[in-house]
This record gives sequence, structure tokens and C-alpha cells, in this order.
Amino acid sequence: MSQQKAQASTGDEFFKIETPGSPLPPLSAATKLPGTALPKLGQDHVPETKKVKYNSNPPTSGPHYAIWAQWGIHTKAPLDERLVHNLEHGGVIISYKPDQIQGQVLKQIKAQVRDLSKNNPRIILTPRPNLDTAIALTAWGYLQKLDRYDPLAVTAFYNAHIARGPECQNGLCPN
Repeated sequence: MSQQKAQASTGDEFFKIETPGSPLPPLSAATKLPGTALPKLGQDHVPETKKVKYNSNPPTSGPHYAIWAQWGIHTKAPLDERLVHNLEHGGVIISYKPDQIQGQVLKQIKAQVRDLSKNNPRIILTPRPNLDTAIALTAWGYLQKLDRYDPLAVTAFYNAHIARGPECQNGLCPN
């Protein structure tokens, strides 16, 4: 997948998607994916003036805004209603509690996100102060909570869920 990276003056780092992705093999009904499967709340677009109540923190599905957040590393959390749209487009989001994840550990996570984005840039790293755990991994309909940074768990979740949102067909997702 071709990608470009843009650096914002805020310290944010954004990834640009230039192709819809590469085909993925279909999952069998018996495939056990990492994380906890949560009830899906639909995928309707709502006006940008509407605040949505979700069934998890961070959310994994539901009504959302028509415009999604930029893929990449954020220093300030985008609105949930934008992030859910990223999940619908096959994204994986890594949220972290900033008072627990910082310094060298945060640098390691950012490096891993950059590395994973080379395969498919549909990934977001964002702070989330109101998390009840150190790290939360989300994909459409799935949530995995981590008490500490575990690079193997992050990679396994990413590999299992990337490009599998409801708007993706066999790994090909709309930009």
C-alpha cells in the first residue's frame, strides 16, 4: 500500500492513504479474533451537531459523523464520532491514558504505529484521558484493554482487524 506521511506543527503525524489496500482472505465463522466482541450499534451518519452515546469507552461502532479523523499519531484526541467513522473504514485505533503512558513507553508505541502503518496506514494513536485502563485497542465491534503496553498484543490485534470494517470488501476499503 502506498502511503505518504505529513507532520503537523503540533507534533501530530498523519498518514495518507493512496490506494484502497490489498485483498485479504475471508475469515471463517469459527475464527477467534483478539479482543472482546461488542454489540454493533449501526453505522448511520449523524449531523456534526449531534453527540452520540456509545456502549463502550472507547467506542467500537455506532452512528458517526460523515468526516473521519486523519490516520496517524494524534497529540489531541479527535471526537469519538469521527473515530468511529475510521473504524467503519477498516481502521485500528490505539488509545492510551496519558498519565500512565508517557516517556520512553510512548516513544515505543509511536515507533510501532509508524512501523505498522507501512503495511496499512489505517491506524490511529490518540490520547484518551478518561480510559479505565492504560491502553485500549479498538476495531469495528471489538475492544481489547491492556494494563500495560504489550507490543505483541498490539501487533496481533492490528493484524487480525486491519481493513475488516463494514465498508471494506476482502481488505479493500474506501479512502
